[in-house]
Amino acid sequence: MRERVRLAGPVGELEAVVEGPGDSASSKGVAIICHPHPLYGGSMDNKVVTTLARSCADAGLAAVRFNFRGVGSSQGGFDNAEGETEDALAVLDWALAHLSVTQFALLGFSFGGLVAVKAAFQRCPKQLVTIAPALHYLAAKPVPSPGCPWLLVHGRDDDVVDCDDTISR
Repeated sequence: MRERVRLAGPVGELEAVVEGPGDSASSKGVAIICHPHPLYGGSMDNKVVTTLARSCADAGLAAVRFNFRGVGSSQGGFDNAEGETEDALAVLDWALAHLSVTQFALLGFSFGGLVAVKAAFQRCPKQLVTIAPALHYLAAKPVPSPGCPWLLVHGRDDDVVDCDDTISR
């Protein structure tokens, strides 16, 4: 199953793609997947994001990847991870209401990893998965535990998000 949808976000419609097991009712849960920085070309069509979605779908989860406000045909404008976190939570609420699931995971790559972490502080996912999360946006303070299992993947030689900075948080 793969379906393009438009859903209500905090500042207008958000564009999303839902993919997963042939029947969403047979899904084990839903994975909400957040993309890299909107001002640097990040979108739901990023290859890491689409790979995460495909992997989740192969594992029996419904996967929802979406464009943050101001990206693609999603309405609104960039809001420095605050509004984008609201977008992720709106997508999560939509998915829980429309996909007949109760379990969810939050996933994100780079800036999307930051957004997934911020969303996890507000909701308690079954799993948080981040790839090179841009935690440096949280200033110089340590990042508290989100209170859920967290898989953090970060390449030592990442030239965009500093791995040592992520480890020190």
